[in-house]
Amino acid sequence: GETDEKRLRWIWLACTGCPPHASQEDLLSKSLNRYRKLTPENPDQAWTILANVLLNLDATLTIE
Repeated sequence: GETDEKRLRWIWLACTGCPPHASQEDLLSKSLNRYRKLTPENPDQAWTILANVLLNLDATLTIE
């Protein structure tokens, strides 16, 4: 995706098998921004942290 919003929707869909609700998209965006503030020297690391969080969600672990 060319925008954060598209990438966030894609990563949620890839991890859970369903598109995110508006509230989930908002939480994803806020989380990504928080992780970016924690890792200003390496912006890609924020995506890695977010991916790790999503891969450990119950919705991801129990996907059917």
